[in-house]
Amino acid sequence: MPDWTAMNDLSTGDLVTEADMDAIRGNIEYLLDPNHARIRRDTASYTTTSTTFVDVDATNLAISLETHGGPVLVSVVGAASMTGVGALTYFDLEVDGVRQGSAGGSGAGLVAFTSPAASHQHNIGLAHLVTGLAAGTHTIKLQWRVSSTTATLYAAANNPVHFGAMEL
Repeated sequence: MPDWTAMNDLSTGDLVTEADMDAIRGNIEYLLDPNHARIRRDTASYTTTSTTFVDVDATNLAISLETHGGPVLVSVVGAASMTGVGALTYFDLEVDGVRQGSAGGSGAGLVAFTSPAASHQHNIGLAHLVTGLAAGTHTIKLQWRVSSTTATLYAAANNPVHFGAMEL
């Protein structure tokens, strides 16, 4: 991963050195190659009946991302269904052991989906900007819970789950 170099302030007439040019080149590489990670899970679907937040898959749907301390944009795209009509499935992100959707004190997570019909498959999407992370390696996990019944998150070859994170 390219490093960001703090630049010296230059004034009109200052001589730009080779070290300055190297720093500029390195900073451009840093901006054009952000730290990122992504997972495309297409080999096993998931189910839950948990009414409290649990990891969807702590091994295969967990991102480890090294950052420079900038904000991180996390996204999830997939398809889900519930066995009960009107049941809710809640999705959340856990970053370094801290749930992101718990700030309001409710158990709603970051986003919730309802089922208009039993076992009706529908698209899900989540985008969340994580701020306040220190430079270093961070672990991001997808979590979920249901209000009742059983939820399924599909992860098949023709219907994968996409889970990604990128430092901005």
